[in-house]
Amino acid sequence: MATVSLNLLVRRLQQSAEAPRASGHADEELLDRFLSGDAAGFELLVWRYGPAVLGACRKVLSAEADIEDAFQRERRISCSMAPQNTGATSQT
Repeated sequence: MATVSLNLLVRRLQQSAEAPRASGHADEELLDRFLSGDAAGFELLVWRYGPAVLGACRKVLSAEADIEDAFQRERRISCSMAPQNTGATSQT
């Protein structure tokens, strides 16, 4: 069941990733926005690179639970780098 849900999530993320790419914002600009406290900059980076990060997790790990754990850990680490005023929160 978790595999089906994760696969559905990945498909939706891939479909949704096209909209932020079309936003016209360069990665450097989005990173600067994120580091300046703008949570939307981080959100666009997540949409843009989430599928690639998940793919890398799949290449390195074989167990679905480990893949999901690694993917979520990357998000928590990234969120922890956010300035306090972004409103970005890590999910535990």
